[in-house]
Amino acid sequence: MTRTGGRGLCLVEKLADEWGVEPIGPYGKAVWAKASVLATVDAGAAR
Repeated sequence: MTRTGGRGLCLVEKLADEWGVEPIGPYGKAVWAKASVLATVDAGAAR
């Protein structure tokens, strides 16, 4: 991982399928991420 910040980006890297950092102005950044969501069905609710 290329360091662009603190430990929060380690969480993003572990949980996201894709992510990146875009600079905003001289001092800011925006972090974006895409993550898959798995749906589960409660067997009792399907009746």
